[in-house]
Amino acid sequence: MNCPACNGNIPEGVYFCPYCGKAVQINKQKFWLMAGLAGVFAGAAIALVYQLFKERELWLSQTPSQNKSSVEEDDELMDF
Repeated sequence: MNCPACNGNIPEGVYFCPYCGKAVQINKQKFWLMAGLAGVFAGAAIALVYQLFKERELWLSQTPSQNKSSVEEDDELMDF
């Protein structure tokens, strides 16, 4: 990256040029792109967790039937 004032070669991520001291403008488009992607991933994670908890509640609410099997009923009938 080059300084817009003195055209000196400056490293990435610095806020001021080490040669002339002028402030270097940071690329804000990259920031908003990364913030948008982070928002999309966070929203997807929240939706996934919500769906998993909803499915878990449904699964827990469905209790197995307490009816006796036909073998257990036959055993009870055979007991005198």
